[in-house]
Amino acid sequence: ATGAHTFKTKEEAGVQKVAHCGDCGECSTVHDIDIYEATKNTLTKTATNCALRSFLGSGLVRECMDENVGFTENCNECWIDNIMCDLQLCVFTCLKMKMGFMGKGNNGDDGELNECIMCDERMCGPAFIECAGANRRRSGIISDIERDDEEEVCDEVDEGWREW
Repeated sequence: ATGAHTFKTKEEAGVQKVAHCGDCGECSTVHDIDIYEATKNTLTKTATNCALRSFLGSGLVRECMDENVGFTENCNECWIDNIMCDLQLCVFTCLKMKMGFMGKGNNGDDGELNECIMCDERMCGPAFIECAGANRRRSGIISDIERDDEEEVCDEVDEGWREW
């Protein structure tokens, strides 16, 4: 992503501001991280609703994400690829969740991720992170998916990082 640089440690970044933990990728832009922040309580539901169109092809998913989220084109492609991966590897688990057979919500009663999100993170998450670089957790953004904030959400993001 333009203007973004990956550093091995926060110390190596020196005077550079840290926007997110981990390597940079297609979603490591001010625009995309701002969207993560603005949609922190709605992005999971929006992406899930767009994902239902995946049965009819990636073009409809792309259109839905463009209209309802507004990521940069390259970041959006990481999301499309992730959704299409879920269609191949997690479809039955996710459909059961969507239809209410395995509970509702992003987290179960025990606070664990629901089976659909768990499948996505295990099966498609690594490729998504490699493509996107930034996601909500890596950007220090608490979202509608409950996490262990101390263990799973980046706390290295610098104030004022947007002033690259």
